[in-house]
Amino acid sequence: MESPTVVKNTHRNAARNSFLVFGSPSIEEDEIQEVVDSLRSGWLGAGFKVARFVADFGRHKGAPHTAAVNSCTAARHLSMLAAGLGPGDEAITTALTFYATANAIIHADLFEPESEVLTYRHADECVERAARFSCLQGTR
Repeated sequence: MESPTVVKNTHRNAARNSFLVFGSPSIEEDEIQEVVDSLRSGWLGAGFKVARFVADFGRHKGAPHTAAVNSCTAARHLSMLAAGLGPGDEAITTALTFYATANAIIHADLFEPESEVLTYRHADECVERAARFSCLQGTR
């Protein structure tokens, strides 16, 4: 396979010729040993380490109730339920997002007032109209 040709860009605001790292994890020996310990324990998805993490996280955040979930969709869904949202409430979201956003709205039985928002057609007008309607109706 032929390697790609690299074109030297002389413009000041040109694309980089090297990889730009947005974030690099700091993985040290303690973290490696925790992973090895988890693998050897046989508890990969749930178990005492998850329970310990949930308890530690709750103490760290000062939260009386915490839970571990398996996905962003589940976390968003639970956060909507914890906020008291449900059938009859409305949700406005962006079309440029992950499926988890819309799926959580669907799982929480929220009504998405304007499907046009999802197609970018007159999105600002749809959101303004939906927000104004909610405010006039006294809903969230």
